[in-house]
Amino acid sequence: MVTLADFAKCSARKAPFRGAVFDFNGTLFWDTEFHDQAWIQSMAQRGVSLTREELFVRFHGKPNDAIIRSLLGEDVSETVLREAEAEKERIYQEVCRQNRMVLAPGAEELLDFLKNRDFAFTVATSAPAVNVDFYFKTLGIGRWFDWEKIVFFDGTFPGKPHPAFYQRALQMIGRTAEETVIFEDAPSGILAAENAGCRNIVRVDSEKIDAPGSPYPFIRDFGELDRSIFA
Repeated sequence: MVTLADFAKCSARKAPFRGAVFDFNGTLFWDTEFHDQAWIQSMAQRGVSLTREELFVRFHGKPNDAIIRSLLGEDVSETVLREAEAEKERIYQEVCRQNRMVLAPGAEELLDFLKNRDFAFTVATSAPAVNVDFYFKTLGIGRWFDWEKIVFFDGTFPGKPHPAFYQRALQMIGRTAEETVIFEDAPSGILAAENAGCRNIVRVDSEKIDAPGSPYPFIRDFGELDRSIFA
């Protein structure tokens, strides 16, 4: 059970949190394998070979633009970039529909708990708008989240690990970094949170990948959180 004492080991936080920001892919929705499959398949069509291990180390948590430029070259044309992105997301959504789409273990119960208490929380995701729309339609996340308050990658600010994602999310919920808990799975996302001054981080270990030396508590089920950490 993750308690406030666990946060005290890596920050000065001793009081309950007043806000929460969730990454989405690999955190609230355990779809990492679906994304990896889509990247591997779409890039293979362009003559680029990828492995899941390489994707985890180099690209998880980063926006599509950054990934495509890293794979196809920084000088890739805007037309090719958008075509590659559209193809990857088409394959990704197709893979999602072929599988059982549910939120992470314990996520619905926690989100209900927070919603019923008018707690301040939102999502900060590297997903493009087309996938945010997809999640609202297929996963029904409008039950908990306001579309207008979700921070997603729209190309107007740098992607993770730049702090902009979490800076914007904190502004959306009107909370400071010190009083907010962040839920992340990817190294680049954790670094983005740190760069935004956030040190109250829960690592969501959806891939069951050990991270020796990580200072942050981790969960594999949102039911592992002691709800008294939320004010």
